[in-house]
Amino acid sequence: MHTDFRFHSQVTQIGSYFEPGGHVELYLLEGDYLALIDTGCVDAPERFIAPALRERGLNLKDVRLILNTHGHFDHTGGNARVVAASACEVWLPAPDAAIAGDPDLQFDECYRPDYQLTERTHMVEAAKADWKKLCEPSPINRRIQAGDVLSLGRGIELRVVATPGHSLGSVCFYWEREGFLFTGDSIAGGGSRPGGLPFIYHPQDYERSMDLVEKLDINVLCLGHHYVSL
Repeated sequence: MHTDFRFHSQVTQIGSYFEPGGHVELYLLEGDYLALIDTGCVDAPERFIAPALRERGLNLKDVRLILNTHGHFDHTGGNARVVAASACEVWLPAPDAAIAGDPDLQFDECYRPDYQLTERTHMVEAAKADWKKLCEPSPINRRIQAGDVLSLGRGIELRVVATPGHSLGSVCFYWEREGFLFTGDSIAGGGSRPGGLPFIYHPQDYERSMDLVEKLDINVLCLGHHYVSL
């Protein structure tokens, strides 16, 4: 499956998929060294990232940095396997460090309440067991903060913009020179799947984050999922 799209000389979008029906966009940045924005679920490095790298004469060992937009499993689940292959560093938003490093905590905080609210508590343990197959605890080398400026070389300079709402630690990476905003799940629209709903855990924060994003000079929104209009 051909899943990557190089839409800028230094940026490649890599599509990754997981069941049932999940899809996440990852981004490969080529500065003085290779960086990945998010790594998908646990098998994404082998299934999707490695093939995209091979097309450029590269492999997972060449990755030097992972930048995570937030701590959820479909964005950090592949971190440990990329680190195992490359010994790269992982930089992740400080407020989401706990859930990225502890899948049990993440499920209990983010997903268990959905089963309780919809009276499906009898399904929780089986759902958790299946869900944990998609992720591994993430190593973390640096807890990034709003306002940090991350220089990757060759003109790539990313400013960390705090955009909580989807999660407490959600951030965007803003490459002001090109007008690129790498959003992860910070901009949800109507959700990522037709007939579903966006996952917005902190609605008031989300509203403030959208007000902030609207003030940025953006040419391209580099989203984390397919966008469904409201």
